[in-house]
Amino acid sequence: MSSPETPPEPQLSAPCNITAQLTGTALGCDLVFIPRVARAYKRFGAPWLARLFTTAEREYCLSPLLPESRQIERMASRIAVKEAVAKALGLGVCGLGYTQGLRWQEVSYDANRALQFSHRLQQLAQAQGVLHWQVSVAHDGDYAMATVLAVPVGYGANHK
Repeated sequence: MSSPETPPEPQLSAPCNITAQLTGTALGCDLVFIPRVARAYKRFGAPWLARLFTTAEREYCLSPLLPESRQIERMASRIAVKEAVAKALGLGVCGLGYTQGLRWQEVSYDANRALQFSHRLQQLAQAQGVLHWQVSVAHDGDYAMATVLAVPVGYGANHK
């Protein structure tokens, strides 16, 4: 019996392009290969964490009460949330080919599972008419996934 092969790392897809004010909900979804996050963390350490995560996110991810595997799952989940937010807003992520995209620390997904945004990102979301956000995060095996729903002002009043 041969050992199962490690699945290939997923390719990043281009973000959806939403540039006008939302007339309905906008969805962003991202899938992160957890072993890739583990390799980056082992290779680049604290400077890598400081570039991607806010202080509160780093403290949550690196809880000393958790085994390292669980800490890395938390990191992967937060990366997925940030990329999903970028897609829901029609942005890319700076450093991944988009010069005007979302910067990693402009979105924070905290321990209470709430999104927090930089002033720039809040203004962008408001300009697109986003009133509130819904987030779903899951991880299983080698993957962490996040789905983010941007809900515009007035949506739901006429959409039952």
